[in-house]
Amino acid sequence: MQQHNEKLAQVTGNVVIVGIDVAKRKHWARITDNRGFSLTQPFSFQNTRDGFFRLRAKMEKIREKTEAKSVVLGLEPTGHYWKPLAWHLKEAGYTLVLVNPYHVKRSKELEDNSPTKSDRKDAGLIASLVRQGKYMTCLLPECIYADLRRHWYPWKSVKEVVLTSYSSQSGDRSDESMEERGTVRRGFHHVAMRVSGFDETVKFYTEGLGFTPDISWGEGDGRAIMLDAGNGNFIEIFAGGQDEAKTEGGFIHLALHSNNCDGDVERARAAGAQVTVEAKDVDIPTNPPTQVRIAFCKGLNGELIEFFQYR
Repeated sequence: MQQHNEKLAQVTGNVVIVGIDVAKRKHWARITDNRGFSLTQPFSFQNTRDGFFRLRAKMEKIREKTEAKSVVLGLEPTGHYWKPLAWHLKEAGYTLVLVNPYHVKRSKELEDNSPTKSDRKDAGLIASLVRQGKYMTCLLPECIYADLRRHWYPWKSVKEVVLTSYSSQSGDRSDESMEERGTVRRGFHHVAMRVSGFDETVKFYTEGLGFTPDISWGEGDGRAIMLDAGNGNFIEIFAGGQDEAKTEGGFIHLALHSNNCDGDVERARAAGAQVTVEAKDVDIPTNPPTQVRIAFCKGLNGELIEFFQYR
């Protein structure tokens, strides 16, 4: 409660609130005051340096006109397209916050009883969520933290090459190529769970544990969302679960990263696994669709295992 009150205090008073719907090439913005009154018509600007200065010019003009004490900008983090704008605004000294994409999606239905998507509409919804204090602090790594993140993945790749080479020299691998045999040693991609309280579970993992939304799809009991836990690991949450208590948790399968889904499932079959879903291409109905190739099998103890390969 105290944290929410602090968020509300940041957007209370004579404050200009800007909601921005992020896209690959063109963003949409809507500027309101702290009561929700629009201070300008929704407008678009390019995801370029010139576009960012166009946004700033409009904001500053309105701030001078309203004599506002500050400007708070809310973004819906979409892929990586929001980061150039976020860095530009942060370096310019603006207050920047993030809005959970799942909250924006649910707010559409509450606003006009329609889940239809509109860039103009989404920008207004984002501004409304910021005004209600329903946002997250935007943390962009700097200095040593940025260096750690930038060097993590190259280090990880080198580590995998060294370990693979060591294993080969030790005779732990045959002469078959990794492509022919497939590999499931890249770690977990995600674990999946089906829950009865979908909204509450998403809020717990995002606001309570700091996971970030990645992709979501479906409606009603067919809803699902992938939450990023960091380092390429996700938790997949499905709606439609039963309401009874689960003493041992609600995970329904674990998914392994795969470079060769077909090879991995055949390797598992040869080791005694029961293949329940043969390798197939799937388009997860996100916008745009997420293209993957998947297969499922049961392990020796009945555990359900998914091989998950991006196409």
